[in-house]
Amino acid sequence: EHHRAGWRTRAPANVSIEDPPHARFEAILHESEIDPGEAAAIALWEQHREAVLLCDDLAARRHAESLGCGVAGTVGLVLWAARVGRLELEQARETLRALPERTTLHIRSDLLAHAIDSLDEP
Repeated sequence: EHHRAGWRTRAPANVSIEDPPHARFEAILHESEIDPGEAAAIALWEQHREAVLLCDDLAARRHAESLGCGVAGTVGLVLWAARVGRLELEQARETLRALPERTTLHIRSDLLAHAIDSLDEP
């Protein structure tokens, strides 16, 4: 609870912090095998269906997609940022190459290579 309270006081002005609907949060936890953080995010998405869920956890992604939720992960976010000019292509390549060593994200090397190669596609 203390950790969440810290976010509430330090969040940038353009970030809205909400608690998920408790009953739906509990239902998602019960009907799936995903962690509470992902369950909370999915419960909140159900109130903000125009949003895209940012999530790398495979079980949570599958559960969210089964509900019709648009999902993007770290790799997709980096690719999007490069394609819309928010990130230079070389920065995107470096970021993607660093994922296996600098994060806990598990990604097959062939998928990572494909993502990096896709940066050169129009």
